[in-house]
Amino acid sequence: MKNNLYLRYFTGLIMLTIFSTIILNLFALPSEGVPAYPGVQTHVQKDGTLVFIQLHGDEFFNYISDSDGNLVTYGEDGDICIAQWAKESDFWENERPALYVATNEKPTGARPGTNPPKEDDMPALKLPIPKYISEYASKRRIWFMNQSLPAINTISLPKGVKGTYYSKTLRTFETIAPISWTIDSGSLPDGLSMNDVGNISGTPELADTFNFTVKATNTEGFDTQNLSIIVTPYDEEDEQGEEDEQKEKDDLKKKDGQDEKDIQQADGSGGCNVTPGVVLIMLSTLLLLL
Repeated sequence: MKNNLYLRYFTGLIMLTIFSTIILNLFALPSEGVPAYPGVQTHVQKDGTLVFIQLHGDEFFNYISDSDGNLVTYGEDGDICIAQWAKESDFWENERPALYVATNEKPTGARPGTNPPKEDDMPALKLPIPKYISEYASKRRIWFMNQSLPAINTISLPKGVKGTYYSKTLRTFETIAPISWTIDSGSLPDGLSMNDVGNISGTPELADTFNFTVKATNTEGFDTQNLSIIVTPYDEEDEQGEEDEQKEKDDLKKKDGQDEKDIQQADGSGGCNVTPGVVLIMLSTLLLLL
């Protein structure tokens, strides 16, 4: 009787352990994202040509390359088209920026019937992954693992101009509010300050590069992010615009001058065209008169 009781006890304990393990495996968040589908895939374009593509990354960050090493994606018409990494400025303005964008250019397709290359023969990506994109993807992965903790997704800041008002608000992925922002180390440019909701504002007083670390804190924990603000002595975009405008004016002047010269040469108004033979005749005539 006593042995049967022990047997029931240990059997129940083993079943409880197995059941708990199954439940934990079902509901626990993965430590790594699900990897992209392996191998080389063949996509048939609308014109019948073949594009060989390979998927990279995982569910948190992924991209597609082709057999020429181009970064590619699907266009609105369903065809594969060449893509470009998103600009860093897209991360300043958009809360959830696209990591790459399609262009109107399509890759060179292979003729129907062409065998796809082996996975090991696929070339490396021509466009390296920008640092700000890989950092953003890393932050997104951290946030997915524990969405109650703050995860700062502002990974870079736009430049400022000395003497010109500056304002930018830092962001995190969706998490438990409220979030309090502080400067953890370093310092903002002279004339700028940050409030507790993450808004950096003011008028920069000194042109330089300023490095600092911000900290976002809620009731569950915190996250930090290294940032920098470059303050220029003038607006570089305006300066470039003025240079382009001046170059256009100079080119126009050169063109007008060349056109005038061509007209003068055509109608003979550009001066006397005296040949060596004419000069010799004139000298001979002068000697005879003397």
